[in-house]
Formats: sequence, structure tokens, C-alpha cells
Amino acid sequence: MWKLILTIALKSFVRSICLLLIGFSADYAIGQASGDSPGLTQPGAIPSDPAALMLVAVKSNGLTGTGLPPWHLKVSFKILDDQSQIKDQGTYEEFWVSPSKYKQIYTSTGFSQTDYGTANGVMRTGEPKWPPYLLRQIRKAFVNPLPTAEDLAGAHYTSEKYPIMFCVRKPNPPVPPATRPSSNSTYCFASGTANLRMTMTGIDNGQLFPLFRAVRPGTVTFMGRTLPSDLQVGVNSSLKNSLVAHLETIEAINSGGSGGSIADAAFVPPSGAAPPPEAASVDPGPVSLPPAAFLGGNQPPLPDGTAISSSVSNGLLIKRVDPVYPPIAIAARVSGTVILEAHIDKEGNVTKLRVVIGQPMLQQAAMDAVKQWVY
Repeated sequence: MWKLILTIALKSFVRSICLLLIGFSADYAIGQASGDSPGLTQPGAIPSDPAALMLVAVKSNGLTGTGLPPWHLKVSFKILDDQSQIKDQGTYEEFWVSPSKYKQIYTSTGFSQTDYGTANGVMRTGEPKWPPYLLRQIRKAFVNPLPTAEDLAGAHYTSEKYPIMFCVRKPNPPVPPATRPSSNSTYCFASGTANLRMTMTGIDNGQLFPLFRAVRPGTVTFMGRTLPSDLQVGVNSSLKNSLVAHLETIEAINSGGSGGSIADAAFVPPSGAAPPPEAASVDPGPVSLPPAAFLGGNQPPLPDGTAISSSVSNGLLIKRVDPVYPPIAIAARVSGTVILEAHIDKEGNVTKLRVVIGQPMLQQAAMDAVKQWVY
């Protein structure tokens, strides 16, 4: 059985079908969300060199770096099981003034914890251990979604250009046979901008097998920085949503009680607070998960079946049916891209077809067309 990702693009009065590498399987049809920053979408303002683009993106995405006033962030989230049922839900909230003065709060039915950043290090109440992997992705996506400028210094990046995205990836050196493949990350930006819209991490062994992806269906701008208004995180080879999150609040605050935003007392750890076991500094950045724990075993799992590249799948396609543009979508002037995951059986028929993401009005038309494809 083969496994591949199909990208079906429908634009007004134009129908086209293309196949993308599985490494970019979370590709998403990006519209101009009302919160998008005009300052980041001006033609010619963004460098085409991938390394230079990454440096620009680091300064314009998330809430790290200099030049930001104290801020307050609140995100609601849901943790989903394999059947997309809610396992846990709650909020992540952060009040940030400086690297030695902040407050981070996880509140949910299954996990509650508060960290206080102080001049003497991190103090913690509630659950003493670090948050689970999926919960850590919330802060990472909203606060520090990209490598630091120091990490980027001297790094070489390759890029892939698509109609709606420009994706940047740092290639890994080849590994000898029988050597465990290394992980790698891909960062995709809305075309012509430095607005981060998707991050994917996978096992890189010539072919990228995705094990994690974070998609930002929409963005907002705060003090010149781009943040996701919504977040969809998928893990393991199926990339089904395991976490969905929504930005509830992002605002500047006055610390010390001036203006009534938040008093200094709110940043003082209560009696009984203790340093977390792993804390070695005042930086409470997410702890790296051991590769075996992230991958679910001693060796990296491969997706069900064999993932094939776009060039291979194009050559094997013997029957293709173009999608019929839905009349309701034409009337509404809706266009976009639908990402489908398909399994191909030994007879070349499409099976287990499902929508990864895409414009709702176009999903059924894409499904109806691809069901008829034969390899």
C-alpha cells in the first residue's frame, strides 16, 4: 500500500491538481485573515534568500526578542484523542515583563501548574513536572515558534516555492546505511511575507516522514509581531489534530500597579512554591523531549505503507478526474486549496481518503474527484 498527500487547488474558473512531497503534507490554503499585518505583505519587502528570510521571520513572529512592552497572553486549548474526541481542555496564560519577571499558568482538567520567573530562578506551584509535550507546543507556537538568531547564524537553508507558501528547510547531511535517521524541521510562510503559517518536523532520510506539524489557519498582529489566531497541532504519521488552540487575549500591560493592569504582587511566588526538578536557569523554555519518547520507541516509526514522492506518484497515475467546481463556491467567489491524505491499494485504487485541511466548500468536490483516480 502507498501513502501520499494530495493537494487540490481550486481557483475561480480554474481547476488544477498537483501532488506535493509528503514533507509538505500540511500545506494549507491561506486567505488574508482580517488580523494579518499589512506591513508584512508588501511585495519586494521580504528577501527571497531562505536564510535571510528566516532572520526576518525571527524578528516578526512570536513574542521573543527586544522592543516589546510587557504583555499578557491567554490561549484556550483542547487535547484530542485518535477519534477527535476531547481528552482534556483548558487555558494557557502568561504575564511577561522581563526574563526574570513573568508568570505562566496552565489550567485544565488534567494538568494545572503555575511558574513564577524571579531573579533567583523559576518557582513552581501545582504539578511539579514539566508540562506534557503537547501542552508545551502552545507556548512554543505563540511565543517562540522559530530558532533564535544565534541558532541561525551561518546555517544553510533550502527552499520550496508553492502558489500560497514559501517553505524553508535546513537540510541534514546524509547518514550511512542502517544509521538512525535524524529529525528535521520545515518552516512555511505565506507567499511574499514573513508570516509563519506552518511548521513540520519529521524523520529525514532522503524522504521526510512527518511526525509533527503545527498549522496556523489565521494570524493576528501585536506590536508588529505575527501570532496565530488559531493553532492546529498533529503528531505521528497520521498528522490528525491532537491539539487545537485559540488566541483569546493578547495585550500590553502595565506592571507595578500603574494603570491598574497587574500589580507586582502577582509575580511573587506563594509560600510552598519550589524550583522545578529540571530548572537550571531563569529561562523556562520547553524541555527537549528525548527522541525515543517523542517517537514512541527505540527506533523512529514509519508511516503505514510506503510514502512516495510527488514525482513518483505523478508517473504512476493512469487515470485522473478533475474536480467539479461547486456552484455554491463559484457564487460565493470562494477559492482555495484542499489537502487530502490517500492510501493506494495494490490494485491502484484510492482508499482511506480523508481531508487533512482545506476550504469547507471545496472539500467534497476534491474528495469526489480523487476517489476516481487510479494508479
